[in-house]
Amino acid sequence: MARTVYLQNLGRRLAPPPGQVVVTPNRRAAEAMGVEWLTLDELASRLLGESGLKIASFITGQWVLREAIGDVYGGGEGTEMALRWREGIDALLREGVAPAQLATDESPRIRELARVAMAYRERLRRLALVDPAESLWQAAETDLSPCRLLVYGYFRPRRDELALIDRLAGDGSGIILPTGDSRFFSGHRELIAELRDRGWEALPAPQSLSQPESLEEPSGASFGWKVARSLLEGSGMGEMVSAFSEATVEAEVREVMRRVGEQLASGVAPEEMVLVAGDEESYGRSVLAVGREYGIPVRVSVEMPLAEHRPGSWIRLMMEMVGGGYGYEPTLRFRGHSLSPGLEASQLSEAARRRPFGLDGWREAGIEPWPLDWPVWPGQSELVPRSQLVRIIAAVLPLASSPTDASTRATEELVTGKLLNGLNDLVRMADEPVTVERFAAEVIELLGALRQPALMEDRGIELLRPEMVSGGRFQHLFLLGMVEGEMPRPIREEVILDLYERKRLRGEGFPLATAVDLVRREMLSLIFALETATATVTISLPRLRKGEPTLVAGFLRSAGLKIASLAGERVAAMSPEEARRIDPSAERAADPVSPHLRSALLVERSRELSPERDEYDGVTGRPVAIDQRRWSASQMTKFGQCRFRWFCRHILGVEEDAELPDEMGSRQYGRLFHRALELALADLPTGSDPRQWALSRIERALVEAESDPENPLHRFPAWPAQRMEWLDRLRRAIESEGFIDAAAEVIGREVKFEGTWHGLRVTGSIDRIDRTPDGITMIDYKTSSSFPKGANDGSGRLRLDLQLPLYIEAAGGDLFPGEEITGRYYSLTSLRDLVRRGEQPDEALAAFADRLHHQLATGDFAVEPDLAEEACGYCEFELVCRRGERLARKSSPTATGVEDEE
Repeated sequence: MARTVYLQNLGRRLAPPPGQVVVTPNRRAAEAMGVEWLTLDELASRLLGESGLKIASFITGQWVLREAIGDVYGGGEGTEMALRWREGIDALLREGVAPAQLATDESPRIRELARVAMAYRERLRRLALVDPAESLWQAAETDLSPCRLLVYGYFRPRRDELALIDRLAGDGSGIILPTGDSRFFSGHRELIAELRDRGWEALPAPQSLSQPESLEEPSGASFGWKVARSLLEGSGMGEMVSAFSEATVEAEVREVMRRVGEQLASGVAPEEMVLVAGDEESYGRSVLAVGREYGIPVRVSVEMPLAEHRPGSWIRLMMEMVGGGYGYEPTLRFRGHSLSPGLEASQLSEAARRRPFGLDGWREAGIEPWPLDWPVWPGQSELVPRSQLVRIIAAVLPLASSPTDASTRATEELVTGKLLNGLNDLVRMADEPVTVERFAAEVIELLGALRQPALMEDRGIELLRPEMVSGGRFQHLFLLGMVEGEMPRPIREEVILDLYERKRLRGEGFPLATAVDLVRREMLSLIFALETATATVTISLPRLRKGEPTLVAGFLRSAGLKIASLAGERVAAMSPEEARRIDPSAERAADPVSPHLRSALLVERSRELSPERDEYDGVTGRPVAIDQRRWSASQMTKFGQCRFRWFCRHILGVEEDAELPDEMGSRQYGRLFHRALELALADLPTGSDPRQWALSRIERALVEAESDPENPLHRFPAWPAQRMEWLDRLRRAIESEGFIDAAAEVIGREVKFEGTWHGLRVTGSIDRIDRTPDGITMIDYKTSSSFPKGANDGSGRLRLDLQLPLYIEAAGGDLFPGEEITGRYYSLTSLRDLVRRGEQPDEALAAFADRLHHQLATGDFAVEPDLAEEACGYCEFELVCRRGERLARKSSPTATGVEDEE
């Protein structure tokens, strides 16, 4: 019996004769044929094993490639260059190009590629290994026994697949190939001619394999064939296909899943529907999320990097933490993962305040490392055997898969198992001593390279790439993301063997696929996917993708497809979450979130639409007892700048972010310099020169101030480089004429006081008090070079200084009764006294105190910043107050009047 190429139009349902070994590329094609799933790759692995060869795992292959690159280039460049060469080597091996034939090529890049590929294959053979890309070629060269083979679903066979098929196929074998007059089948026509040269005969599919024998469109042809043919011919698709666009990818997925839900409700089995997308990773996340929300079983068979799965992301964060020496942000990210024990609020606050680094730093902050203590730390010179570090990872992997959902647990166990296998491969290749940093980088690379499908259910709607459905049969096919540049998927240029080199080498007789071949292959994948539908095809696309407008895929426009533009309306909510979005004001007895949602909506409407301010704008109507509070000058100034800000901090208890900034700011500098000057003037001998005394002690005082726990300067990387500059600034400040009068005597440093001021209990600390021939002077150090912003003076401007008047009146009268008391701000940066522009009448202070009394008594803490909103520039509660145009629509609870500034 001859070997036969069965020329089959798309849409034929086949029944294989008994006694044939049926090979299919995917499970769906095998199910359509009613046979066990067996692929050419599996046959190749068996044949290689029988001949004493094994297929190299990814880790083994990468390791050998790095060593091969080291052989070619010398030194340790393999690690950095392996990924650069990987794609080019795969292309040569898979497409059957002998690297030795390119060793004298005119292109230096191609010559280098050939040298690396030859060294790589030579090292593999020493280990009795075969690269996965050449496994089919090598299997075809083994001493195999031909059999009666039937190949179905390999509708666009590669050259290596065809080589193995040709060697395996004995008498009575057949391969089923779609055909047609379209330009997309030109490659198939060349393939058929090549098979004839190898002794195959090309015949129409006989009655025993399909129903009609004619190569014309058969009577009763499948719906999918009709759709595919209309696409090939560029017309008529609009009458057979349902197509729509939605605003975003999420909205598109929701509409598709709603239609899937309708089919499920009508009795269609999940296996009779399939979702197909070119960008499978992006759509996979949305499909999983929406399917979980709608309660629709979903299987995302698209392989995603291990790092995209929950256990993989957890291990990756652990490696970033350990490899980075337990840095502040990596450790917080790891402890914030759902698989890690979270940190308590007090621990988070302490960590934010200290910004710990290293094991000792975290323990000083009261936080122990978890889940384990590693044997060495980055920065140390010790090396540890890789196997010991792998055992540490293996010990914590059971903690990475403990969900209650059985299907999720099974998937996560597959992820952890694949990671452990990869790590063991690494140890088998080289159990050499390494640093923790290097090992962490290896694990992170492994998590990004190894892939695992995100299987969510044993039975469910599958999301697949177009080539993964080839040869299958589904009642309902959904094609998602049909936009220009995404479907067919764009060709990705390789770094070394780019499209130009492919075209040149193809012209020289090397069998490399060109850009035209690659585009045709992607288009055929889509055509063969369409062919699998037996009842309906639904095409969808987003109008916006990643924030950018999209275009309908060009081949759909040429096929006359009519696309309905949906506006996001839902016929019915598919989940409680969706129902809340559609009508958040509706009362739903079965929804526990409904009362809270309606309450929040009422608050929001009141904030945006009500002409009056209410408690959510700070007008609580609840008085605050004045005699139970103590006021500092800074607290009183905050109240005078925006009382809502004071209300958030001191009444609601909203805490300011305690995390240290990335760089030192005025707060850190101010605290440091105040403390340094206080220490420099300590123990001043009677009659000595304060300036000379402070200059002689300022360096030692700065060292002591740096060690103060309230000044964690060692957390700021730039501080060691800035320290000498600021020490010089302090010296210049002390030496400056305005620092202290020649006849002045320092009588107080950081003098604390309590007293009353306009009926308010006040407290504070004065940086320095001098006695001069003219009386007492109270000095407040400033790091800025301009007069400090004050409170609202009643005109909507921050011109009312409260600090010095409070010091003079409250502290001066109590500490120095009957003496002349003055005050001044001294700038440590501009080396001068800071002077106010314009006068400040005494009655303005009394008016401010009256307003403060009234607003406390009436519970009026409205969002009412100054006219220029200067206070908002450094307010930490902007997200709470949400100032903006809405405030202009509301009446002001306090009439202050506005004066023109002169």
